[in-house]
Amino acid sequence: MRGQFFCKGCGGPITGVIEVESLKDPSVKRPSLKLQQPVAPCGSGYKSRYKSYDPGGWSKQKATDPEPTYWLNPDDVKPYSKYIKGRCIGCCGIAGLDGPNHQCAKCGAEIGTEESDCYTPYIFITESRNIEFEREDR
Repeated sequence: MRGQFFCKGCGGPITGVIEVESLKDPSVKRPSLKLQQPVAPCGSGYKSRYKSYDPGGWSKQKATDPEPTYWLNPDDVKPYSKYIKGRCIGCCGIAGLDGPNHQCAKCGAEIGTEESDCYTPYIFITESRNIEFEREDR
């Protein structure tokens, strides 16, 4: 499904148009979880029931949020967001261990967590309570 992410607080865009695939669909190729590599190419992402990823096994995880989260390439979000000071700690990048570290550039709502350190894949995990996905009309 194609669409765009928006901030629930102000309606401002969070991404451009993104092609999203659901991880519930067994035919969908699993995201790349290689260290220092984006989880998805720019312009694409995944819908997930999980707030985090487990390279050891997808079936061991338990859904933690009734609303879906989305796993995106951090480069798709950066033009529309600002970093939250004090939450961007890491070794060679951003570890993502301090909670949401991106906020909406327009209103300041926490929109998600970037992980882009030397020991993580490059991923942006949305904060479902503050963003929404609007499907593009077909």
